[in-house]
Amino acid sequence: WGRALAGGAFAFAMLFGVAGLWVVIQDRGRSFAPEEALADAAPGVAVLPFTVQGEGLDVWREGAVDLVSSNIDGAAGLRAIDSRTLLARWHETVDEGERPDLETSLDVARRTGARYALLGTAVALGRDLRLTADIYDVASGKSLGQAQVEGAPDSVYMLVDRLSIEALKTILGRPADDLPRVELARVTTSSLPALKAYLEGEVLYRKADWAPAVDAYQRAVGADSTFALAWVRLSEAISWLPDDARPEGDIVAPANQAARYVARLPEREAVLVRGNRAFVAGSM
Repeated sequence: WGRALAGGAFAFAMLFGVAGLWVVIQDRGRSFAPEEALADAAPGVAVLPFTVQGEGLDVWREGAVDLVSSNIDGAAGLRAIDSRTLLARWHETVDEGERPDLETSLDVARRTGARYALLGTAVALGRDLRLTADIYDVASGKSLGQAQVEGAPDSVYMLVDRLSIEALKTILGRPADDLPRVELARVTTSSLPALKAYLEGEVLYRKADWAPAVDAYQRAVGADSTFALAWVRLSEAISWLPDDARPEGDIVAPANQAARYVARLPEREAVLVRGNRAFVAGSM
């Protein structure tokens, strides 16, 4: 009986340890952090869905949330609110196709714990595209200023990088020379087809449309095999499919591929990639 009880206790401890590790990975350790630490967390920036005006710009509606958030996360001591968290709160509050007023938008940002909110628009101007971002202090609702860039629609990287720098200048009150470098291609991909497929996958993933999301992520890594974020999203999307619908190689191969290129990612994403790989390895 003594050995049986000891063995049962050990098995329970091991099970709780694995489950506990996954919880820590999923909520970034918030469940175990003291209130003082959470209060002193880096100021959060909520990038809200863009309002779009013009044909073929729908990708910017939620795509801008993913891209700008990835670009500014960790810059100058700021943290971007995770796009999935932000968009989950958004869809709880805002109906599809609705254009909410300022107070509703700020309330969404407030519910994510953000200190600053970025409300953007994407407008077609002939052959050019203009991106505008109005930045607000969430607590007071006060406008801090506006960032605006303009250029060719296929100059995605340049436009997002410039908009991110302008937003950081507004939030931090510093000149561009005193700001850290931001480079969208470094944290995502330099392949425009891969980036577009990835953004398509993100929209489908948030809708729990798993099979088309897997297809989109596969096209993303097919266009750029070093696209770490696309590899980890592919692993996650496959994990939601029924066993008989999973592609050959299951979830392990994409998780391993993501880990190969983890060095190019910001720290938060790198932690999630490593955590996903550990979870996948432990579940097989």
